[in-house]
Amino acid sequence: MTYSDFATFDDLRANLGVIVTAAYGTYATAPPSAPSAWLIETLERGRLKATRSNTEKARSEWLITPVLTELEDSLPQIAVFSGRPLRSSDLSGVPDFLVASAHGGKAIEHPTLPVVEAKRDDFEYGAAQCIAAMRAAHNINADDAPVGGAITNGTSWQFLDLVDATTATLDEQIYTLEDMPIILGVLRYFCTRRAIA
Repeated sequence: MTYSDFATFDDLRANLGVIVTAAYGTYATAPPSAPSAWLIETLERGRLKATRSNTEKARSEWLITPVLTELEDSLPQIAVFSGRPLRSSDLSGVPDFLVASAHGGKAIEHPTLPVVEAKRDDFEYGAAQCIAAMRAAHNINADDAPVGGAITNGTSWQFLDLVDATTATLDEQIYTLEDMPIILGVLRYFCTRRAIA
């Protein structure tokens, strides 16, 4: 099955046996990570450009990519991939972005964090696709470590956690660009909680 086959949480339950529970503010206590002056300036300028263009591509280029670039620059053990396929034995697709071990060079090893864009601001559809990608990452990793996930439209971010192969948690809190220290803190938490060797 492909990630786009999953449009709702019911689809995840029926086809993968994944149960999604919701909580609010799950990651509000994650250690914040202060954004660099570069990121603050880039997002201020990017918000204007993305608003003017008002396209998903503009939001991806001007708002999402800088956040993930900052994350990658701060954690040398990770690499951010854009538009690369992620296939497990039963799932395949192309998450918009994927954070994985940097030790693999061009190969994706130990996928840790799929990031999916909320197309047309549909966060539920984005969450279902993200959880499918998280399940593929879990299958590839073949261990019991949880896999984090993020859905974003560029100005708003929401986080998920695949605790095991059949249990996912959705943090219903929406974090905005004004919450960038929390956003970076959660992303860093997802990337550093598992030992990437």
